[in-house]
Amino acid sequence: MYYDIKLTKKALDNIERIDGRDTEYRVIGKSHLRVRAYKNRVSLAVRAHINNRRPSKTLGTYPEMDLKIFERLGDEWYRTQMNLTGPDYSRLTFDQVFFELHVPISEKKNKPSGVKKNISDYRRLVQPTLGSMLFQEVTTFNIQKVLNSQPDTRGAAASYNRIRSLINRTCNLAVKYGIRSDNPCSPIEKLEEDNVVERVPSEQEAAAFITAALEELNSQTVLCLLAEVFSGSRIGNVTHLKKSELTTDLGEMHFVTKTRRKTFPVSAPLQWVLKRAISLSPSDCPYVFHSNQSESGHVEYPDSAFKRICRKAGLAYTNCTHPIKEGFSTEPLTPHCFRKNVASIVLNETEDPHLAAEVIGDSTAVTLERYAFVKMKRKTKAVNTVADVLTKDLPNFPKINSGSH
Repeated sequence: MYYDIKLTKKALDNIERIDGRDTEYRVIGKSHLRVRAYKNRVSLAVRAHINNRRPSKTLGTYPEMDLKIFERLGDEWYRTQMNLTGPDYSRLTFDQVFFELHVPISEKKNKPSGVKKNISDYRRLVQPTLGSMLFQEVTTFNIQKVLNSQPDTRGAAASYNRIRSLINRTCNLAVKYGIRSDNPCSPIEKLEEDNVVERVPSEQEAAAFITAALEELNSQTVLCLLAEVFSGSRIGNVTHLKKSELTTDLGEMHFVTKTRRKTFPVSAPLQWVLKRAISLSPSDCPYVFHSNQSESGHVEYPDSAFKRICRKAGLAYTNCTHPIKEGFSTEPLTPHCFRKNVASIVLNETEDPHLAAEVIGDSTAVTLERYAFVKMKRKTKAVNTVADVLTKDLPNFPKINSGSH
């Protein structure tokens, strides 16, 4: 009869002979490695099962032999006996598992921008600590040290959870493909996030931003920002918006949100912005918001343009140094604040939280089960309400007349 044991110093220090007899233990996760408890010593051995033969070999004794050396030598002997010619997963580093397994699978499932963000996060925050480690030797403690070293910023919990998720997905794939038998990240719990951010631009701030943006109508990046201001869509959806995802009359746009493919009505001001952007985009470019400076062919996250417009409008953004216009809040704005602004306007005008969520594509399957389906006519009215509120102090904002292409 065999007993199981973890290949750790603590376990071997406390090993016992069962019922006063010499006892053989199997190492959990690597049953070919054996630890034998004798009266006066603890030996480290390896065993194979080949047809009717059960060859074994004693490699050393504990604590004289280092456990990692025992594991490596035992794996090599076992592979030789079993004539295993496949890859030796015991020598894979965390870098190899991430770049050769995680990234290719992620590229098939996620948008290029999401993959690029994951790789950037990995290189900055994970690779310096875990990258060169053998994947099978990574422990929960190693991972927790990486997470504890995350910058203590306003979004610390969100950053912590994002990196934890990245490591956890990599470990899950390693388990799925037999690289190791356990996920060392699974014992680590997510932090509770406080995602409620009340900051939305006032009507005057929104008007100031739009006015400043209208001075740069030859900039695809600025047009992209205006599209987010009027639609409330996630900035990633806007930057990746394709011409094929717009109807011929520019009355609707279709793209995949975090949960599903959705149809969004387009207000008259937003139609004008889209038409302007398409006129500036090369005919052979599939994207609405074209860029010659990016490899993807579309504009990237418009951070520089956003800050430039905020400076012109006297609006605050994170770590800004320019003077804030009198009467405007000094709390920083981000592009995401304008997404919240659209939802806030719809909610204030309609008192319908489900409609507000639908307009910005933020509803979940659970929400849809609890509320009736939102008709396109109501959503169209809602986005036009947003446009009316945003442009009520801008009577000259260009629009496409109803029915005009």
